[in-house]
Amino acid sequence: MGLKITTCGLRECIDAAADRLDWSAPRSGAKNGRRGRKRGVGMASLIHVGGSGRIYRSDGSGLIVKLDDFGNVNVYYGGVEMGQGLHSALTLMIADGLGVRPERVVINPTDTGTCPWDVGTHASRGAFMAGNAALMAAGKIRAEIFEECVGVFPDEVRKNLRRHLGEKADHDQSALAFLEGITAEDFELADGVLSVRGGPDEPWARVELARFLRAIHFRKEAKMIAADVFFEPKTDLPDWEKGYGNMSMTYTFGAQSVEVDVDEETGEVEVIRMVNAIDVGRVLNRQTLEGQMYGGIAQGIGYALYEEVKTDKGRITNPGFTDYKIPTVHEMAFPIDLVFVETDDPAGPFGAKGVGEPALVPTAPAIANAVYDAVGVRIRDLPITPEKVLAALARLSP
Repeated sequence: MGLKITTCGLRECIDAAADRLDWSAPRSGAKNGRRGRKRGVGMASLIHVGGSGRIYRSDGSGLIVKLDDFGNVNVYYGGVEMGQGLHSALTLMIADGLGVRPERVVINPTDTGTCPWDVGTHASRGAFMAGNAALMAAGKIRAEIFEECVGVFPDEVRKNLRRHLGEKADHDQSALAFLEGITAEDFELADGVLSVRGGPDEPWARVELARFLRAIHFRKEAKMIAADVFFEPKTDLPDWEKGYGNMSMTYTFGAQSVEVDVDEETGEVEVIRMVNAIDVGRVLNRQTLEGQMYGGIAQGIGYALYEEVKTDKGRITNPGFTDYKIPTVHEMAFPIDLVFVETDDPAGPFGAKGVGEPALVPTAPAIANAVYDAVGVRIRDLPITPEKVLAALARLSP
């Protein structure tokens, strides 16, 4: 297909999915103590775009970052926060890339009137694209700040020293020797504080970012710090007729293993427990990542066992949730073991891959394999309803 694989943790995911489910324990078709029920295990793996997915000629994302006089970082990004944790991840990436505390970062609401163009929040691309754009913007801003520091930072440090030593500072200049011949490459910004690498580890030798920003603003050559970037991934628009082309900058891999009980009398399939192992590149925000995994698995369970649009002569006959069944808390009340395999992908921001959708990809085939392991029938169309299981079991009978 022309895919260029950068990192692949599929083997580790399969091993983890097997180990966490006690794969070697004998269970195939075993009765579990409840009348008419047999137990089975199944597994399925996945590959999914993890570095956006080029389906249009441009697959890019724009981002604007603007600093104010109080050290706050205002971010304008075209990706939409719809509960998946995009803004949380972007906040952390901006803060880390720029060198400020997360509470200083403000992600403004997405608005086409103020935010730059983004192709859309789809294809598990949000954090990957936003993160790469964020690192580009952070790099531009840091470079501009450090250039300005060459002329401004020494004056601010001298003011600090006078406050610290009083009149003695005017007579003892040896403490300022570290400022001689400094260049933009000598500066560092961390936790919202500017310093010189190798300089004295003293409070007076550091300058808060907010104070520095006011210093360059309220001078004769007034200046504000802002940056706009546009990140366009190095991918190919595939040849759709041939199905060929490297449409993503990196690819996400994973595996799910599942244990089920199948009732031979009713055809009901009950999930007993599940292991979800995903090659995420690198964990950026564990809480957000776990939430996406649970949500994806719930969708996968619905796809596998419950959700079905029924029609009669073009008319949908189950248009409401009374008849169109989705998993509830009751159906999801089984242990889910999450495993995050970190491969530190070179294409991803901080090594991360996109993982929004992969959790739902292997769920249905893993359950289908577990049903086959339990009662020996292969269901090849979804959802795997009790009626389909009973019909398949009936065909096995002599």
